[in-house]
Amino acid sequence: MRMRFKELTTFLLLLPLLLIWAFSLSIGIASGEAQDKSTTPLKVGFLCVGPITDKGFNYAHDQGRLFLEKHSNGQVQTTIAEKVSESAEAERVLEKMIAKGNNLIFTTSYGFLEPAQRVAKRHPKVVFMQINRFDTAANLGTYFSHQYQPMYLAGIAAGRVTKSNKLGFIAAHPVPPLVQAINAFTLGAKSVNPKVSTNVIFINNWSDAPLEAEAVKSLKENGCDVIAHSQDSQKYNHARL
Repeated sequence: MRMRFKELTTFLLLLPLLLIWAFSLSIGIASGEAQDKSTTPLKVGFLCVGPITDKGFNYAHDQGRLFLEKHSNGQVQTTIAEKVSESAEAERVLEKMIAKGNNLIFTTSYGFLEPAQRVAKRHPKVVFMQINRFDTAANLGTYFSHQYQPMYLAGIAAGRVTKSNKLGFIAAHPVPPLVQAINAFTLGAKSVNPKVSTNVIFINNWSDAPLEAEAVKSLKENGCDVIAHSQDSQKYNHARL
């Protein structure tokens, strides 16, 4: 049996809208004062590490972006950059977004914080929202997807159906949000089956179908009969267990 973890899609759909609404309040767009219909729309950028067609993490952010544009009555225009690596490339893309007039930018992957910090320092009037990591800069905020909550429930299901008492987990990097998700999965499983153990494989990539398939095969060979993951994509091909 294979268990797949889906990101909190509804949360990611609505969170950008709520954050932008709050940002709008701060700059007067949503104030009680009469607004000129010719007011320049708020330009919002989204920086994604993977393709927006992944049916997972990046797809969810793009759906939130599209929802925002559809329901903002022309007050918001968005830009999205996909498949941007967590490197100096991210910094270059952020600079291009700012040059195009974006003054609110969502950096939607864990490794984007350092590029966002450097760019935020150079552009104090631009607001950045970084996922799953904190910063104290005045123009760099944080938003979270609480993966541990549904992962605990997934663990309960896994603990009840496993026959080998060996669970598997595929994750990208040993960073706090993912370690938290793995721990929640394990604690959920142990709450109904104290005998279970969780074998974890980090593949050092948010989305890599060949490595993910190899990880599944390895976990299967080690006796795992239920496997969870926290990868960005829901489209990769897993081996059957």
